[in-house]
Amino acid sequence: MIIAEKIKLKPNKRQKTYFRKACGSARFAYNWALAKNEKQYDAYKENNDLPKPNWISLSRDLTRAKKRDLPWMYDVATEITRRPINDLDKALKSFFKGKAQFPKFKKKGCKDSFYVCNKSLKVENKGSNFTLLR
Repeated sequence: MIIAEKIKLKPNKRQKTYFRKACGSARFAYNWALAKNEKQYDAYKENNDLPKPNWISLSRDLTRAKKRDLPWMYDVATEITRRPINDLDKALKSFFKGKAQFPKFKKKGCKDSFYVCNKSLKVENKGSNFTLLR
């Protein structure tokens, strides 16, 4: 039996801003990693000597990109931008096993969410309501 708790949050303005930044950063990290993965995989198909893309290399590339071009991503906790890359890796593995469709880019406002505390808490943004799932 799976047991879950769902808690409606009532954040103040500052907390809402942080939650929205976290949702946006998580979405951006996922979309960035998906685009980068597609480019690396196309290059790998042309030249098998190149390494296959994996979540570790994508995570390292994102860290480098944050230092150079994306300093605004430091406004949220690091795990918020690391977890989506891990999720993308799982989605790609499911796709290559034939269990799922190819991952799609995430859209703003559609199931916005982010994880904190290493999988134990998920915050969902549905309009102006925030929900904590545990």
